[in-house]
Amino acid sequence: MCKLCPKKNRYRILATPTRPEYPAGTGKGIIPLVMLVLLMCVNGAVQAQGTPPSGENPSSGTIVNIGAVAVAAKPLNTLTALPSKKHVFESTQSVKVINKKQMAVAGPAGGAAQALAVAPGVNVMTEGQTGAPRAAISINGMKTGWGNIAGNANDGTVMVTFDGVPMVDPSYEVWQASEIPQLSLIKGISVTYGPGYAVNRWYDNIGGAINFIPLQPTAKAGGTVGGFFGSYGTHGEDFSLRTGDMGDGWSGVLAGGVTQSSSNYLHGYGFDNPSSNYAYYAKFVDRFRGGHISFGAYTASAQSYRPVPIPVAPNAAVTINGANPITGAPNPGPLYSQQTTGF
Repeated sequence: MCKLCPKKNRYRILATPTRPEYPAGTGKGIIPLVMLVLLMCVNGAVQAQGTPPSGENPSSGTIVNIGAVAVAAKPLNTLTALPSKKHVFESTQSVKVINKKQMAVAGPAGGAAQALAVAPGVNVMTEGQTGAPRAAISINGMKTGWGNIAGNANDGTVMVTFDGVPMVDPSYEVWQASEIPQLSLIKGISVTYGPGYAVNRWYDNIGGAINFIPLQPTAKAGGTVGGFFGSYGTHGEDFSLRTGDMGDGWSGVLAGGVTQSSSNYLHGYGFDNPSSNYAYYAKFVDRFRGGHISFGAYTASAQSYRPVPIPVAPNAAVTINGANPITGAPNPGPLYSQQTTGF
């Protein structure tokens, strides 16, 4: 047998058993037992150090219970500023930031709908490829806007803001992608998946939030002028002007753009799909000790042809030139149908 005798939290072997296959003196039967005793000694030493004698200071190897540690993350501001990668990483919310470089994928004629299509989990159904047509936009299935042939409106599930100000279409009580047809005056877009922080919520961001951050006033003056031309008569012009520091803490920015297009859905049949849009924006900020005050204005307009199902048979009231927007009478031209103009 082997007897273990505790002495000052240590153990020593008094006798070692032998096995028939390992004759006494070979030492082979001692190894497993020695390893076991060493493990027991380590365990006994750790437990003995866990509770030091009263009146003694804990040593560096002592386990000390310091209680619960609570760390509170600050809400991520996605309304009036574009979050940095570090802020998004440290946030408890799922946020995607679309910067200028990523917005360029939408092309110079693209608008809000085309820019949002690059965000994961965001689905866009639009009636055209410029910033003028309307669009239905969803974040993980939660929708807003009005798009596609059915023209179904979706509202009350995604909040949309422009520089922190909620946006809504007074006619349909929903946000339309055509309200932001020009990307040249947008600094970046933040997409929040889910309700997000309470401090950033409005009544309709059940499924998420889309925040458009426009160009902001800067301390240094500067400006840009741009333009583009494309096929089917597509062209556009845009500008931005930063005043810089005007004195007494005041600075401002002016920006705007215009786009026109006459793309053909069916090349060769002469079916015209005209669209046009413009947007202008201005903001002035007075920064002073302890805060700031800002004044801003934004206006936009967009017109675009809404595609409709092609009639199977000719109809005298439907031509390829559409109808008069004032009287509603059909504009003269070839009848629009599968039999006369094709698909």
